[in-house]
Amino acid sequence: MDRTKGIIIFTKNRPQKLSKTLPQIVNVDLPVIVLDDSGDSKSKQVVKSISKRSENIHYHGKIEQWMILQKLENTNAFGPFIKPLGSDGWTLGYARNYAIILGKIFGFEQVLFMDDDIIIEDINIIFRMFDILNNGDFVSAEIKGMPDLSVVDFVMQEIGLEPYRFMFGGFLAFSLGSVSEYFLNYYNEDWIWLFLHKPKAKLVKYGEVYQLPYDPFKNAVEKALQQEFGEILVEGVKKSIENGNNTALLLNKDFWNEVIKARTSLIKCIKNLSHENNFSTGGSICKHLLNYHLKINGEEIANIFTIYFQRRKLWCHLLYSIDHIGRCATWVSSTK
Repeated sequence: MDRTKGIIIFTKNRPQKLSKTLPQIVNVDLPVIVLDDSGDSKSKQVVKSISKRSENIHYHGKIEQWMILQKLENTNAFGPFIKPLGSDGWTLGYARNYAIILGKIFGFEQVLFMDDDIIIEDINIIFRMFDILNNGDFVSAEIKGMPDLSVVDFVMQEIGLEPYRFMFGGFLAFSLGSVSEYFLNYYNEDWIWLFLHKPKAKLVKYGEVYQLPYDPFKNAVEKALQQEFGEILVEGVKKSIENGNNTALLLNKDFWNEVIKARTSLIKCIKNLSHENNFSTGGSICKHLLNYHLKINGEEIANIFTIYFQRRKLWCHLLYSIDHIGRCATWVSSTK
């Protein structure tokens, strides 16, 4: 088994999804870590059951995380970048940062991040993506089926507009040596992270995978409000990169006020088109988002990126100071 490469699957309170997708990689001759951010142990039971059919699948939850962190020097320094697995709320950015740390600890040179609702139609895509990394830094597959787009993006599709798509983080391979940024813990954390890498890294799209279907409009208003701040963030980061890779703009409150203004105009347009198309759900979503925009200001977002860039040097220092401690007993034995 090639232990310089590994697969990390992210799951949180979705054991029913994991039970459908995890069996497809039981015969992949690579280490597979199921990173469980759930608040209960149901996912652990799924992994235990499926891992009996293979030696390559390993469970990693909050207890395993605690044991790993005890092996690191300056554990408290990682505090701004990670949270204990199983914490409440939106924690995917923290989980992805921890997965990078975990990959470094286990000596992976290349890693595949995979969401727990991805179906792989051709398992060879994993090895092809790793091969592409010999001449690239990040490789993402196109996600078919029902990709993990925002509620607003699905509204746009309903009224005949085509939402913007970038490289998805739901099935993403990359070289750990190419990582120089950390994930913000906001919706769109993967796009923000990839855009920040884009000026200095080679990004490639290759192949297709399939995402399991879901109802994009279930609790639509609540989800859209949770996502909107991340939607604004990624619009600004994208704009700064397109404007000559000028990330200094991200520290400018006036720049962010313009981004918010442009986003507000887009939501108004979508609202009007929703009414014209008799799509009342879209109109209701946009109405709530427009009220939400009144509460956001550019200074708040500029402060987020001021802190981000202050911490980036620490993040890189921590990554490159991690010693390869090899295959930890906690990694292997906790699954069985």
